[in-house]
This record gives sequence, structure tokens and C-alpha cells, in this order.
Amino acid sequence: MAVATAELNETITPHISQRQRMWRTFRRNKAALAGLIMVLIVIAVAVFAPLIAPYDPFNQEAKERLAPPSAEYLLGRDDYGRDILTRVIYAARVSLLVGILSVTLGGLVGTVLGIVAAYRGGWIENVLL
Repeated sequence: MAVATAELNETITPHISQRQRMWRTFRRNKAALAGLIMVLIVIAVAVFAPLIAPYDPFNQEAKERLAPPSAEYLLGRDDYGRDILTRVIYAARVSLLVGILSVTLGGLVGTVLGIVAAYRGGWIENVLL
């Protein structure tokens, strides 16, 4: 009887992996999903910047400096006549690079300090942690 009940529970309750459970929980959180979509958009813009950007980010046109937003220049022009939208698109590359490098460096330094603190112990551990 107990074996039949266990078999019945296995057929009724599907086994889902921890990854599936995590993704299901993540999908229910609307703010997290919106954040993921925004990050993916920024990454896509950074990767495809040369294809998306309407102008050269370094091209200066003094006669069109400080041009207001228009149909041609959606965000206008800066002090040197460069298209602001193009420069914002290319700035996504720099922002992602700085973010990735700072997290990587912080993780490496933190890991090394944690290993040293755990290995040495005593006052060194107290100072590091």
C-alpha cells in the first residue's frame, strides 16, 4: 500500500530542477523581469553600437553645435557639434566595460583576501574581515 502511494505521488508531482524552480520564481517577479529586459537592451545596444548609431561619435561639425533635438538629431548636438544620441549609444560600451571589470576585480580581490583570512586566521583574519 505504501509503495503504491509513493508511486502515485511520483506520477502526480512532476520533478522540476532547481534551475526551473528559480526561473519560475524569477518570472513571477515583474520588477526583476523588467530589470533583466533593460540590462539585455543595454547589452544589445553596446554590442551593436556601430550598426545602431546614426553618426560617427567623434565627427565634429562646428556649424551645427548646440543644435536642439530634431527629427535628424533626436537628442540634439553638443558643444562641438557631435550627435548626442550616437555618443550615448557608444557610452553604453564604456559603461558595461567598467561595470564588468570592477565586479571582476572586486571579486578576485575579495576571494584572495578571504582565502588569506581563512588560511592564516588569528589577528590577520580580524584585520581583513
